Amino acid sequence: MSSSTNRRLAAWSGQGYLPLNTIHDLSSKDASRCSRLSNGTSRLLCLSLCVDKEDAILEPALNVPPWMLSALNVGNGGAVTCESIDDSSLSSISHLEVELVSPFPRILVQSKKRTAVPQVVRDRKLNFDKAVLRQLTHAAPDHLFSIAIMGQLYIGRVVAALDDSRQPLPIGAITPSTTVFHHIDAPSSSSSSSLTSTLDWKAAWDAFPWHERMLQAGLAGYDHLVDQLVLHIRLALSQDHPAITARGLLVQGVGGVGKSLLLQALRQQLTDLHVPVVLTDGHTLRLEADMSTAFPSPSAFLAHHLRLLDDDAAGCGVFLVDNVDALVEDDGHLTPLGRSLLQVLDTWTERGRALAIVATSSMKPLPTSMTRTGRLERLYRMEVPTEAMRLAIADRFLADTALAAALAGATGGYVGKDLRKIVRHATAMAKLNHLDAPTWLDLLKVQYTYM
Repeated sequence: MSSSTNRRLAAWSGQGYLPLNTIHDLSSKDASRCSRLSNGTSRLLCLSLCVDKEDAILEPALNVPPWMLSALNVGNGGAVTCESIDDSSLSSISHLEVELVSPFPRILVQSKKRTAVPQVVRDRKLNFDKAVLRQLTHAAPDHLFSIAIMGQLYIGRVVAALDDSRQPLPIGAITPSTTVFHHIDAPSSSSSSSLTSTLDWKAAWDAFPWHERMLQAGLAGYDHLVDQLVLHIRLALSQDHPAITARGLLVQGVGGVGKSLLLQALRQQLTDLHVPVVLTDGHTLRLEADMSTAFPSPSAFLAHHLRLLDDDAAGCGVFLVDNVDALVEDDGHLTPLGRSLLQVLDTWTERGRALAIVATSSMKPLPTSMTRTGRLERLYRMEVPTEAMRLAIADRFLADTALAAALAGATGGYVGKDLRKIVRHATAMAKLNHLDAPTWLDLLKVQYTYM
């Protein structure tokens, strides 16, 4: 495969209609070709269309769909790297594994009820494979793409691309004979055609950069807690030597310390490791169970909610529940849904391999029926961050390390949510004063005004 010299071009959007995965190279009269756009670590493949000769202009620029600007993290008119790919020598992709990342445009008001994967795809009521084959022409691992499903645009990522001999392809062409695997399919170990069955699970897990990936997901300062949780998950899900260990873990911490962020980051990394995972919130789960009339009992509702884990023949998966205290009544008794959750934990303890990790902001002890052996028997406390932990958190938000250290030293007792709020308000204050970054005075003003 050969490619031309990379070009740094301005990317614009809003100039007429473009198909989802195509661009217009306004300075080129070449025939349609495959191109790679990149900016930093974000990359995507697209079909570059030529323009009419009379419409061609001398100034190098690209006309792209809006989703590409978002995926590449650039504004309108921002510079991106454009690389032309010689697609005449590309191999055909035999097996393609993809995942959906998020809808586009992103939902401004987040809700844990909404997921990146539309329900019609999760319930397999829509032929996702054919949708991919119709809308994509080329693919490369870790490259982004867009796909329209039921009138909604989604941004996806290519997980793996293999040729006929099951060898990885750096880039390939999609044909009608390409077999598509969707990441939520949770293929079983008995399926020899599955991409995930070809992975060395132990090697992939041991080589996974947990600290770096959790930091990228936004969690900083809690490396020790991450190490403990990862070790326990590794033992519980071990495919080489299954261990007898707790099937329920409880993470406890005050509000704003980062429990929700921890669970979201865990879901992201476990998904990348091909581990089936379900993330929900206790309040949302309880409300849905109370409002739903499609299930005869809370047990049936919960079984439907966990169908992704139950579909896996090996019983391997992780159930993440935030605000589990919502399943406990004010008088300390469990709700019907809470009792159903304990029944699931009992089943997993007998069967092994599946695991539940739950979090609570309530510092009051949960009912003993929830924390006894075989259920939520392991407790991990997410403590209020120390100064060193606050430095790691502040360092994510501030480019000036000395400023981050000063903020960490002056905010004893603050949690990650507080630090994020201080930096956000201080940055806004600096922008009003035509400064690129907040000063120490801005941080102090915010601390004593808003906190």
